[in-house]
Parts: sequence; C-alpha cells; structure tokens
Amino acid sequence: MILRGFFPAVCRRLSPGLCLLFALTLVACFESGTLGTGESESKRYPVNYQADIVAFLRSYLNDPTNIRDPAISEPSFQQIGPEQRYVVCLRFNAKGPGGTYAGLKDNLVIFTAGRLDRMVPAQDRCASASYQPFPEISRLAR
Repeated sequence: MILRGFFPAVCRRLSPGLCLLFALTLVACFESGTLGTGESESKRYPVNYQADIVAFLRSYLNDPTNIRDPAISEPSFQQIGPEQRYVVCLRFNAKGPGGTYAGLKDNLVIFTAGRLDRMVPAQDRCASASYQPFPEISRLAR
C-alpha cells in the first residue's frame, strides 16, 4: 500500500481520536473509489497525442530522417489487456539499421493517463482504422 509509511508518521503527531478519524476517512475514500485506483485518470483523452508521438519517434527510431508515407488515426478507445486505453494507429516506412527502408509498418500507440505509454506492432488491431496524412514525422531530424 502506498500510504504504509505515511500513516504511522501522521498518527505519531495526532491525538488518538484524530488518528482514528484520519484512518476512517482514508478507508471511506478507498471504498468510494476517490482514492487508490485512479481508473478515470488512466483513461484520460490524449490531448497532445501528435506532439507526443513526434517526440517519441525522434528518440525511438535509429534514423528518424526522411520517413516515408506517414499516416495516423484519431485516438480511439480499445481493450488493451485487462483495461481499456486510448490508442492511435500509426503507419510509416522508416529506415532500418542498414539505412534502407524497412517497408510500411502499422503500429499501435497506447496512451495511459493522456500520455504516450508505448508503441507495439498493430497486428490486426488497425485493420479498420481511418488514416490521415501525418507529415510532421516525415520532417524529423536527428
């Protein structure tokens, strides 16, 4: 539990009655869902998803220059493991380790709490995505 060291430190400074009241308040918060899981926070819409993706690709790719055929979808809500997350489908053709183009790849960019969490191969998850041109990543520099 996150508050393991916090609770005894607070109770040492309070009277026993106030310590009990503090403990009951924490229990009520955990039971009502206002403290603890942060589930609604983890499902926040990624407002700056395009800028986050540009910054991520700049550091993720070995050679981020001259990316061909970049395209992106709008964020959508999908089941990722046991939870629902906002995801963006991203398609591009980047240079591989030898400096030659690796071919067009579809990627699934997963967001948690409105921030980019990770990028994974899309497999069939982006088959029905509606792509729009994404020229911002074709202008990346090292």
